[in-house]
Amino acid sequence: MRRSLGVNDHGFSGTIDTQQMDQNTVLALTHDVRAFSDSLTKLHNVIYKRNELGESLRVTAHERLGEVLCILKTILKKYPPVNSTDLLTSTGILISRIKGLYITSQWDIIV
Repeated sequence: MRRSLGVNDHGFSGTIDTQQMDQNTVLALTHDVRAFSDSLTKLHNVIYKRNELGESLRVTAHERLGEVLCILKTILKKYPPVNSTDLLTSTGILISRIKGLYITSQWDIIV
């Protein structure tokens, strides 16, 4: 199936194979999800390697959370069908847990 695209559709005019466009979209989404996963892994590592980080835990955790949220925001803008109540609820829970993170004198994390 082929369709004609106008200049406003993707910034160029011409004919694109819809199947190829769908494959490109899936590949781009896969790349974005991988970046999101890697960012979550970095956040996880900050929390569970807290003894190595010492007092900079809170700052580092907030920086990693910012990265996660930035990537998620990009994904939601590029792929609106991904947006769901469950995803937004989980995001809110993650934000509240990281913001509620604090360290006791023995470096125990309370979440």
